Amino acid sequence: MTRRASVARHSRISWRLAQTQRQLPMNHSLHSIVEQAKKLRPTATVVRRGNGIIQVERGDLLSAEEKRKRVAQAKATPFRKGKIYEYGDGRSWVESIISDSPLLAEHHEMSIRVATFNVWFSEHCWEARFHALFELLVRQEHVQIICLQEVTPRFLKKLLEFDIIRTQYRVSDNGNCASIGRYGVAMLVDKSLPPPSLGWVTLPTDMGRSALLVHWQKQVCIATVHLESLNSQCCRSLQLKTIHDELKFFDTAILAGDFNITATGPWSNQKEHDSVSHLLSGFEDLWVRENGSDGDVEASPKHSLGVTFDGRVNSMAKDVSTPDVARYDRVMVLEHQEGVCALDIRIVGKDPIEPDLFISDHFGLTFDLVASSSNVPQHHSTSRVSFKEGL
Repeated sequence: MTRRASVARHSRISWRLAQTQRQLPMNHSLHSIVEQAKKLRPTATVVRRGNGIIQVERGDLLSAEEKRKRVAQAKATPFRKGKIYEYGDGRSWVESIISDSPLLAEHHEMSIRVATFNVWFSEHCWEARFHALFELLVRQEHVQIICLQEVTPRFLKKLLEFDIIRTQYRVSDNGNCASIGRYGVAMLVDKSLPPPSLGWVTLPTDMGRSALLVHWQKQVCIATVHLESLNSQCCRSLQLKTIHDELKFFDTAILAGDFNITATGPWSNQKEHDSVSHLLSGFEDLWVRENGSDGDVEASPKHSLGVTFDGRVNSMAKDVSTPDVARYDRVMVLEHQEGVCALDIRIVGKDPIEPDLFISDHFGLTFDLVASSSNVPQHHSTSRVSFKEGL
């Protein structure tokens, strides 16, 4: 390039810069923009690509805990369809044909009993505890939808061999244990109810946790979960948010299970306890709604305590931790339908099977999902009319 051409080119560039600076406000001159750009902080990005690969950019900017949390969140594929099974041919569990019928018929009064129970994966006297559990839930409480946590392959196989289960219920696993791994969640749905659709919500987790749900179209959804254990507040928060994003679109949604969150005992965290109502926006805590108590041991009268893990009286709980008194197990309800509500929550399984032997280290919860042709007041208890009797 000749000297004359070089000078001309430099003049053109200088003129363009001058024009650009005249077009910008004084405080946004080209110089200030360049200076601001120099000050921009690099950011870390964690994304899931279409092929499922998790890509991390500038991971060095994250702490190990934050990186783990972000990767787990990216891995989570919120919802996947599953299958529900019935003992159909007299020899094996086969996939049920899903019904288009709603769970709650219009202008038809009915009540469906639901239970949630963490059955404890321990081998300690597990067969005796197994039989006591189903004596309680099936024969005594007549529960029609059963939500279970800490179900092991051993427990599941025993369950599927049980005659009353084969006769009366549909189940979330056909016995290959693919849905539970080392231990997990399972659901049983009475055959008198229309066959529901079943699905799984994959959660951010280091412990293989997923939420399991059954639903009848958009009308009713019942889900169960075993939230991350121990000191995993951040993970539990992400799990609840993920579940909420899936359940909030149903007319009636219920989340029942072991939340591993408490405001009392050695694992208490008041801030986390208070955050549940925000993470599950629109949901109500059924125990609190009916008892006016959140299970605080010091402030609540004895009859209204919602404690489901009690190391003072339950020898099973004493075996797994220091004396712990906590309301780990909860039922959260979202009710948009007029005349449909959850009622009569109770603690079950508090009595020992024999001296120093309980069904589980946890107690269970039962409640009724009630539909009425007239609006049922949320705080009013109705007599239970079983679905079978209503047919």
